Amino acid sequence: MYKALSVHGAFSSNANHSDVKGPGKPEHIENIEKMAEDVIDCLKWAKFGGNFIEVHRGLKEDNWIFYDEAEVKKFLSLSEFRKETPGMSYRARNIPLAQSLYDIWEIDPK
Repeated sequence: MYKALSVHGAFSSNANHSDVKGPGKPEHIENIEKMAEDVIDCLKWAKFGGNFIEVHRGLKEDNWIFYDEAEVKKFLSLSEFRKETPGMSYRARNIPLAQSLYDIWEIDPK
């Protein structure tokens, strides 16, 4: 994988729009999406162990089960005892993907 990325070289982050004013703007998002597609196209031709690498795009933010990364990191850094302390619980967002995981793993989210 590293070799494929090295051979390709730098990926352009302004392929569609070269005059982007800042992150979060529609033009910036289009550029980043294009760059992600280019990375996927590069990696899907790379081999590991004689087989092509399967490349899958990550979830978009609105499908993240845990949306607030800072709070997740804070919670995970606690000892198991502190995680059980009242007021220190952390729950996944109520989205269809979370429900699918509950169903697959036979977990009661309550």
